[in-house]
Amino acid sequence: MIIPNIQPILPEFHLGAWLGADGETYIAASRSLSTEGFFSKSQSLLYYAPGYSIFLFTLNLFTGKWLLLTTSLIQTLLYSYSVYFFAQQLLKTKLKKICFLFVIIALINPTLSLATLVIGYESIIASCCLLLLGLFILNSTTKNLTYKPLLILLSAIVLGITIWLSPKMIVPGMLFLAIWIFSNKNYRKNLLISVIAIVILLTFQGSMIVRNQIATGNLISQSSLGTLAIMGAGPKASGKYMDGDTGISCDVTGLNASKASDKNLKCAIDWYLQNPASGLALMFKKSIYLWSPWFGPLYGGTMARNPYLIFHPVKESITTQPQLDFVMGMPGKIISWIWILGSWLLLAIGYRYLFKLGGLEKVIGNVSLLLIVSNWLSVLPVIGDNRYRIPFMPLSLFLQVVGYMGLKKAKT
Repeated sequence: MIIPNIQPILPEFHLGAWLGADGETYIAASRSLSTEGFFSKSQSLLYYAPGYSIFLFTLNLFTGKWLLLTTSLIQTLLYSYSVYFFAQQLLKTKLKKICFLFVIIALINPTLSLATLVIGYESIIASCCLLLLGLFILNSTTKNLTYKPLLILLSAIVLGITIWLSPKMIVPGMLFLAIWIFSNKNYRKNLLISVIAIVILLTFQGSMIVRNQIATGNLISQSSLGTLAIMGAGPKASGKYMDGDTGISCDVTGLNASKASDKNLKCAIDWYLQNPASGLALMFKKSIYLWSPWFGPLYGGTMARNPYLIFHPVKESITTQPQLDFVMGMPGKIISWIWILGSWLLLAIGYRYLFKLGGLEKVIGNVSLLLIVSNWLSVLPVIGDNRYRIPFMPLSLFLQVVGYMGLKKAKT
């Protein structure tokens, strides 16, 4: 129903998708791959991780002008299936009663569901996170010992795809594999499989670095990390994205992209070490922006193209300046703070509920929280952006639904 009503965004493509925050860049990079080959020297493939552009380039080989439509359909089907698969695995646990509520919330959540119709990597990673937790539960509940090694290898491939799309997923990926390996009672017997899984994970990361080294001479997966790091550090930093401005200055004159990124990152780390109190305060601001509402006075991020804003109930109801002043003033701030703190509280209650259940449910809670917190921590060295919340948003919704059901059960 929605796709046919999305107007064509670029003349060479038919309808089918909205542009995300970096949509034009990804499409331009995929064009460079088409004209120059896999080792294109396009700076877009160096500044951003090349994974999503390669995904678009591959699809374009088969779809031509229908690239955007095909991308939307694939991302939508992947997300829908990941929700279904995860719910199917939950039915094997003590969490059967929350399955229906979680599925409904996950599928009708405006930002998550409409993100599948956006040119951007976030929706795919969100789907992969659900698939990973589902595969973990399947591994924990299956009695087929010959089936388990295949599951961990499949998980390593899924994790590798997320790293291709966003290299900062390397830390959550390694931690996830570590929990999977050591939660297996026979992990010593499956040491070879565990090593292969880690090699698969590192191969995805390494392939991006090798591509960039061959194409541009820069031994790096993406050069934007250093730029974002100095933007998000220093006394001038706001904690969120600042167009054309940086938080601190770092002289990178004459350095190539990889060395410049490394030096920028070092400058940012040095500032945090020299200013621990200011650094912690800044990281708290980044956390607020990461969890901020999609609209309002505490909004912080690069989600101006969020399709949800087209019909956001509060945004759409504003027709006069006094109404805007009210929403962006103290009343709006109070509501936004309640929204953020309420999200954290439900998250904590949900985790506590799973922890108290013990057994597999406790492990599910640990894995969910690990993926959420590790993604959260990976944001703190750079900038606070609520767009970075989308990849782990299905997992936070899962814990929040568990928290809601836990509160409801406590009242009865």
